[in-house]
Amino acid sequence: MKKTIAIIMALALSAGSITAFADEEIDVNGKYVAGNNGGTVYRYDITWDDMTFTYTDGDKEWNPDTHKYDSTEGKWSADTKTIAVTNHSNTDIAVEPEFSSAVDGLSGKFDKDGFSLVSAEGTAVENAPSDSIEFSVSGAGISADGKIGTITINILA
Repeated sequence: MKKTIAIIMALALSAGSITAFADEEIDVNGKYVAGNNGGTVYRYDITWDDMTFTYTDGDKEWNPDTHKYDSTEGKWSADTKTIAVTNHSNTDIAVEPEFSSAVDGLSGKFDKDGFSLVSAEGTAVENAPSDSIEFSVSGAGISADGKIGTITINILA
């Protein structure tokens, strides 16, 4: 009887595990997503000398030969101050300075109207494109310490 049960069980198991030869396929796809190219990044450093200019008022000296005071004109110090710009952007930039005087009759002068800097792409940080502008003042004087104007550095793409 054991043999009969074993044979029946073997037939039952083999009947349930018959291999079917049907082919099934599924395509495997890849999806492409374009990477961000980073876009344009503007980054620049502006360094300024101390923008304090000295005005020396005119002197009066007694002239004993004429019995009058001899006067000298007041004047601004002849020094110039430097404004430097370094481009760390991945695009070219243009630099244009402006001066707005807070004192009537006072003028500010830049040694050039501006300059352009090429992209920093492909350069070492310490070799980033840079240039500078010299600034000076002249004209009307002041009678006390204080703000004499404002410099604006415009960065253009």
